[in-house]
Amino acid sequence: MGPPVVTEQQQRVLLRPAANGSPATITGHATVNAWGRYARLYGTTTIDGLGLLDYQYRGLALREGDVLAGETVDASASFTIYGRDSGDEVGKLVAPHATVSVASRRVGKRQFIRTALGRSECVPIEYVRTTSLGPMVVAGEQILTKPTQMRITDWYCPAQAIVMRQDVGEDGKIQHIETTVVEALPEAAPPAP
Repeated sequence: MGPPVVTEQQQRVLLRPAANGSPATITGHATVNAWGRYARLYGTTTIDGLGLLDYQYRGLALREGDVLAGETVDASASFTIYGRDSGDEVGKLVAPHATVSVASRRVGKRQFIRTALGRSECVPIEYVRTTSLGPMVVAGEQILTKPTQMRITDWYCPAQAIVMRQDVGEDGKIQHIETTVVEALPEAAPPAP
């Protein structure tokens, strides 16, 4: 893991709860603005799949030792890369077919943790996440990528009904991703069938 990267995302997702024996599904679109020491990345992502978001934890008893099934989500991404200081476009990054898969998830013991919105009682849910970006195009060159595996702990806080913190472990290092703001989007017209 390299130096810190600050990321702002605005996501619009459609969650369809499980019904009549069919699993919950998610489709969505996000705008991403990220910057680090040398570059800024701006673009969009899409997702289409089963589960993988904290929404699926809502309403579950989540008792210590419970095991939740694994899931897979298909995604795509398209970004423009800019020089951090100059603001000049330096290339594009496109991942037309990526997948994110999680192994079965194990529920840990409820505990109070510090979150960006204050102290909360949360449930740790641990799993291994495998991300495959598939073949990517960076600055016009196709690059074959290898899947990566990370150990994840979702800290799901039932009172807020959302994952308030995610601990991501890779190569012996841990990063923390915190939810800092939760806002409802204005009502939009339902999508066309």
